[in-house]
Amino acid sequence: MTNSRLRVMSELSLPCAFDPNISLADRSYYGIGGTALFLAHPGTPAELADLLLWNRVYHLPLAIMGKGSNILFSDSFFPGIVISLERMHRMFWISDDELFCEAGADNTSIAEELLTCGRGGGEWLYRLPGHIGSTVRMNARCFGGEISAVTSGILTMNIEGLLRWQTPDEVFHGYKHTSLMDNPEIVIAVLLRFPETRSKEDIKLQMEVYEEERTKKHHFDFPSCGSTCKNN
Repeated sequence: MTNSRLRVMSELSLPCAFDPNISLADRSYYGIGGTALFLAHPGTPAELADLLLWNRVYHLPLAIMGKGSNILFSDSFFPGIVISLERMHRMFWISDDELFCEAGADNTSIAEELLTCGRGGGEWLYRLPGHIGSTVRMNARCFGGEISAVTSGILTMNIEGLLRWQTPDEVFHGYKHTSLMDNPEIVIAVLLRFPETRSKEDIKLQMEVYEEERTKKHHFDFPSCGSTCKNN
């Protein structure tokens, strides 16, 4: 892309909140990365759809990021839009045991919500780096818990801005293996199911055990992307 074209693109207004010429190193757990032309912050699925439709005119390269964990950016300039879903973080219960979470909901925030409501089965999400959208996209697991085991449905959006509701069987194909890793659909929201009730004391104790285990293994000492290979 020529300098004149970059200058024109940098003056455009995206159909959602955005930062121009943003350092990706400041957004990554590794602290590595060049500059992106735009970092977009859609706050709703509608804003994300508007952005994708807007980009059908301008044809800029697109990349998706959540919290910046498990992602490594090149030091080269990225002449396109990095889309951050961190502002799409709403959570609400649609039944006694089903929690609807937008993709930008923090894993730890979900665990804390379960603690507040006395629901077990999600303690392992506590202090797990990242947002639930990425956790689902890669079918993450730790401490014996796996996100596929507590997911009832996944809401995705394709590059045309169209929404699709998918079942767990359609998405999950094994540990760190999902259909979402092979196509450009974006996780918009997830419906999680936690039928088990537990005392808040027991839930909090288990969360503290997992946090202590991470602390002992120095998970929080230095910038990191977590596991760089599959757990055994």
